[in-house]
Amino acid sequence: MAGLVTNGPDDILHSVSLSLDGTRAYLSHQLSGLLVADVASLPAVSLITPPAAALDWAPPGAMGPHSAVQIPGRDVVIVTEEVYPMPYGAGCPWGHLRTVDVSDPAAPKLLAEVKIAENDPAICATVGPRTAFTAHNVTTTNELALVTWYAGGLVAIDVRDPAQP
Repeated sequence: MAGLVTNGPDDILHSVSLSLDGTRAYLSHQLSGLLVADVASLPAVSLITPPAAALDWAPPGAMGPHSAVQIPGRDVVIVTEEVYPMPYGAGCPWGHLRTVDVSDPAAPKLLAEVKIAENDPAICATVGPRTAFTAHNVTTTNELALVTWYAGGLVAIDVRDPAQP
C-alpha cells in the first residue's frame, strides 16, 4: 500500500486481527507501525489510518508491532512488540506491551506501556546469548490481557483501565 515503509527483510505485515463486528482490521506492520483498515466490504480493503499517522514507536528500520488485539467491546487494542535476540534482531532492550486507543481509527493513540522487570535496559549485559524477554502473543478478555513473553512466561495484565494497566 502506498506510504508504507518498504525497506529490508522486516518489511512485512506481521499480523492482522479483526474487530469483533468484523468491520475493522488491526494491522501490525513491522516497519510502518499499527494501522487500522476498513474491511466491512470485503474483498475491498481500505486503510482508515493514513500511513503518516500510523502508531510507530520503533527507531527507523527497527521492528515495531507484532500483534494487535481488541479488548472486547472497547475501542482499545493491546499491541505487542517482538524483538529478537542478537544476532537475529536488535536484542535488548526487549519489546513489550502497549495499550492503544483506536476510537479515532485515523489516528491511533498510545495509552500506556507494560514491561516486565527484564525489559529494563540495565539488565541487557546480564542476559545470556539467544535469550529474549520480549512480548509475543496476546489474548484478551473484557478485563485481562493474557500475554506470552519469551523467557518471561505467561503474564496476566488487568486492562479494566487501559490507561493504567
